[in-house]
This record gives sequence, C-alpha cells and structure tokens, in this order.
Amino acid sequence: ASSDNTIVILDSGDVNAGVVSTFIPINLLTGLSVGQSSIIPSAFFTADFFSRDFDIHYAQGKLNVLPAGLKVKANDTSKVYGGPDPSLSYTVSGLGYLDDSTVVSGVVLTTDTGRNATAGQHAIVPSGGTAPNYTLVYLNGILTVKKAPLTVKVNDTTRVYGDPNPAFRFT
Repeated sequence: ASSDNTIVILDSGDVNAGVVSTFIPINLLTGLSVGQSSIIPSAFFTADFFSRDFDIHYAQGKLNVLPAGLKVKANDTSKVYGGPDPSLSYTVSGLGYLDDSTVVSGVVLTTDTGRNATAGQHAIVPSGGTAPNYTLVYLNGILTVKKAPLTVKVNDTTRVYGDPNPAFRFT
C-alpha cells in the first residue's frame, strides 16, 4: 500500500515458493477509501512469460468500498448534586487500517447539567460527528448524580416547665 491509496494485489495462491507460475494476475486498485474505485488488470504471466494460444484483452472492473461501522461511546461519569459538572468524553472502537481516533471530529456530548442534573442517572448523548470512510454508531453513556450531603441541626433552646414549647429553629 502507498500513501496515495494505491495497492497492488498478487494472489498468494498463485505463487509457489517465489516462482511465477501459470496465469498469475496482478491487479491495481485505484483507491481504498469509501466510494467506487477501478480495478485495473495487468499482465497475466505464464511460465514462459507469454502464451501463443491466447489473444489477451483487459477490461477494468469496479470495486465499491462501503463505509465501516464505527462506535462512538459516551463515557460514564459521575458528580455530586450541586458540585461542578464533570468533563464529558467518548471512546471510539472499530477503527480499521492504521486509523486512530483523530479521524472522528465534531462529536457533541449532551446531558443534564447544573440544577437540572438532579440525583439519579441521566443519559449522556453523543451526536453530530463525522469520520471519513465510516458510518458512526452512537452509544449513550450515563451521568450518575449522587445525593449531596445535607445536615440539619435544631438550635438549642429553653422553656419553663409547663409553658408551651418555643418555636424550634434550625441551621
């Protein structure tokens, strides 16, 4: 393979210990990215590198490369109610060839934030991304909001025996 997406394919079943055997096709693909590319047939070699029994003609074929599925999973995270919202992130799986996660761009992660992030679980929803040669499949994550600690203390007070209870105050 080369950096210009050109590849030469030699069928290993037609090669015997490095010796070219009868009718070994060598084909050229004009691209490996999603879309349609040409398959350009090249020489068919015989043991003596030519054949007197055939008038060989070549016709191009087409290779249709379809996008592969690529999973974009929002990572689970947590926070305490009233605390700062966590940073949201995602993980990519299913990459092919030498691709890495930098081929994915534009992913937006949304969830309930601030006061709307009440105690419990909330979906983290990925959307909007693109990646050449892939169809993105989005998987939600979970934001778990834990209850915030709250301590209520009744203020000390006094009363005289037999009198009604005073109003109780708390902090």
